Amino acid sequence: MDCPFKIGDLVAIKSSTSNEIIKNCPPGIIIEIKLGWPLSPEIYIKKRTIATILWQDGLENQVDIEWLVAC
Repeated sequence: MDCPFKIGDLVAIKSSTSNEIIKNCPPGIIIEIKLGWPLSPEIYIKKRTIATILWQDGLENQVDIEWLVAC
C-alpha cells in the first residue's frame, strides 16, 4: 500500500466537483489508513487506499486518499 500520508497528519479536503481544496473548510486529522472501498465503491474495480479522518467533530470513514491534500 503506497500512501503519502501517515496517521496524525493534518489534511485538507478536495471538492468532488472542482478537485480544488474546499475553502473555509477545517482540516481533518488522519486516524487510520488501510486498503478498502471508498464511499462510492461501484465506480472502482479494485480496493484503494482509504483513510478514516477526524473532521468537523466526527469521523469520516472510507475517504479515498485522492480526496485529501497535506496541510
